[in-house]
Amino acid sequence: MHSLNLSSCPISNEFLSRILSRLRGLRYLNLAHALHLDVTFAPAVIQAFGTLTELHIEGIKLEGAALACPTDVEAAERWTAKPWLLTLQHTRSLRTLSLGPYELPADLLAGIEANDSLTHLDLSFCTVSAEPLQRAVEAKSNLRSLVLRGVGLRDSELVCDLLFHNPTLRTLDVSQNPELRYTPRLGEALAQRCRDRAPISLLASHTQLLHLLQHLEHPSEIDVLDLAATDRTRHDIRTIIGSSNMSSTTLRALTLSQNQLDKATCILLARALAHMPALCELHLQACFLTPTCLEALLPALSSSDASSSIDVLDLSRNELADGGDRVLGAFLETNRSLRALHLANSQLGSIDAIARALEHNPTTLHRLYLDFNQLTHVAWKPLTAIIRTRDSALVQLALAGNQLATSTSPASSSATTTTTTTTTTTTPPNKAVQHEALAFAAALAANCSLTLLDLSFNPIDSSTARAFADALTTNSSLRSLNLLSTQIESEDIAYFEHALEHNQTLASLMIVSNTYDYPDLGSILLRNKALLDMATHGMALHNLHMVTIHKRVLSQ
Repeated sequence: MHSLNLSSCPISNEFLSRILSRLRGLRYLNLAHALHLDVTFAPAVIQAFGTLTELHIEGIKLEGAALACPTDVEAAERWTAKPWLLTLQHTRSLRTLSLGPYELPADLLAGIEANDSLTHLDLSFCTVSAEPLQRAVEAKSNLRSLVLRGVGLRDSELVCDLLFHNPTLRTLDVSQNPELRYTPRLGEALAQRCRDRAPISLLASHTQLLHLLQHLEHPSEIDVLDLAATDRTRHDIRTIIGSSNMSSTTLRALTLSQNQLDKATCILLARALAHMPALCELHLQACFLTPTCLEALLPALSSSDASSSIDVLDLSRNELADGGDRVLGAFLETNRSLRALHLANSQLGSIDAIARALEHNPTTLHRLYLDFNQLTHVAWKPLTAIIRTRDSALVQLALAGNQLATSTSPASSSATTTTTTTTTTTTPPNKAVQHEALAFAAALAANCSLTLLDLSFNPIDSSTARAFADALTTNSSLRSLNLLSTQIESEDIAYFEHALEHNQTLASLMIVSNTYDYPDLGSILLRNKALLDMATHGMALHNLHMVTIHKRVLSQ
């Protein structure tokens, strides 16, 4: 087992110690916000696993005793006084360390200063003074990502020194430091990084970025720009989009989420996109976009050679109910670069045009997110067409929280006039709808590209549930199937157990929180190698039932 995610789980130091004592070769350990843990065990964990490369311990208490100390009395006293320093000074495997919000002990900063293996360091919301922080992270030969979100930075000179003296640094997050201000030297540092062909992703607060954007002489000094949730009016956003500094030849990611973008602003944005040849990601969540706005914007992403590199487009939480499917379908027909399309919670009621476009142009889109829209049972047919397309490159399809029910809702219980009888009437499944859902399950069985399918919070009938179980017996590509809260009944669980005896590729099956009494799925895990090794694939064990199962597996 190489990876273990126990974030937000109610576990103690003692229990964690028992788990870890049985593991070998652990590389990834996520204990963020784990209840009942304290962070003093962390140096012991790093020492115990010489293979550990990534450790997340955000939101864990600082007080408590360490799990283990050296047996030599003098060494134990020294280790207890400075565990972080001695651990980080000698470890050569740890690459990622993420912790906070803490008041950082001096030996931790000293350990970071002495360590040459760390490449990613996250100190979000930690209490730390500028001078020891500067000593700890300045001139680190391997550091590529440094997150200083909300640490109370005031001195922009520290940021400048980090940019000047850390040539390997690619991401510097100094957001949520309201007292940090733009200085000309910061612009000079960014310009120097660009001249050295070592551009930096500088993530700062909205006002800081706006100030920086207004003062930069060369737009190419920025490669990531996040203007989400600014307190500016629509006119200010339109002015910024229309400015010459938006025409960046190195800009890779642009976020304008939570700003109200009307059609006129979208026209300006489309013009600006024509001068952003390196742009890979465009995030427009909750921008009040309508199909009319998309008609003004999307042609720039499909026909312009300069914009042909768009890889991720996020249009979640917009107002695409009337005509959104038609506009998006036309866009997908011609686009040749898009890999991920986010459309969650966008009021979509139809995906017919999207499905037709993916049938005709199937080789580019890898991830399609349609969660929490207004898709009804009529969407089963176009969904089947999407996953049945022979050359489909789609690997992730998210459909959670729609209305893809295969039967109508149960009628309310009605009591008779007598005191001894109560009757409940349930409407049988709609046969036509059920047929389309079964066709989707059959297409899933033959599909060779999907690795993730999320159908949670969509009530399905017993026949459809069993069809999905049957699909697992022959599908060889799916790694994650989410059927949470789909009203699966107790008698249908045996079909999934049978399927898991044949399927050895599925790494994550989520079927808890349904209407059955929770069965003993531990036996399934023990017989299924992929699910037994689910932690190897980074599966989060947030659910208490799954934690219990995992304990049982480890003890056998």
